[in-house]
Amino acid sequence: NANVAIDALITLVNFCTDRWADNFESAYSLEINFKGGKKQSFKGNGRVFSWSQENSTSNGQLNCALAALEKWIYTKIDEKEDVESVIRTLLQNSNSVAIIGVLLDVGKYKPDLFAGVLQPFLGVYELYQGDDSRVKNADLWFDAFSWVREGEKVFEMAKEWKSAPHRKIPLRQIAVQLAFKDKKTADYIKKASKAWETSSGEEKYDLEVR
Repeated sequence: NANVAIDALITLVNFCTDRWADNFESAYSLEINFKGGKKQSFKGNGRVFSWSQENSTSNGQLNCALAALEKWIYTKIDEKEDVESVIRTLLQNSNSVAIIGVLLDVGKYKPDLFAGVLQPFLGVYELYQGDDSRVKNADLWFDAFSWVREGEKVFEMAKEWKSAPHRKIPLRQIAVQLAFKDKKTADYIKKASKAWETSSGEEKYDLEVR
């Protein structure tokens, strides 16, 4: 029962994200502007953003749940099913950037989603930053020593999952490709990027934003 499973997963991820936020006086949050002028906040930093790609002996249930969600959406895409309603449910009911991290990879798996339901992601500078870091460190998340003890077949399955080619493509590269392909997407990125802060006082940061 997909609806029950998604509700349970969202409850789990929101709970874990709230407990993470309890460790900070002012927890970092990411704001995304959706169509219709709706602005929504998602709690979490770069670490929370990458929960779906982490291995853990203490938080494994959380990491596996997020990875299972990602894999399930890929299966629906491969079967030519519509996934936009699922994505909207996740965005509307989640308060965590961990869900954003999953959906960003889903968009990489099916880039056309960035011209539709996931288009707001292309207007958030922090997502380009977080994605660059995740792409750069992707190979570090694969715990080869643990997987190899499970046998060759399981090891290769885990390696294939962690090394999926689409995960290694930077969001900025996809954004550029879509901008050349679709004028509406190009116009959206151009308009959104004008609001990016470029006067932080840190020369390197401001240069990267520009």
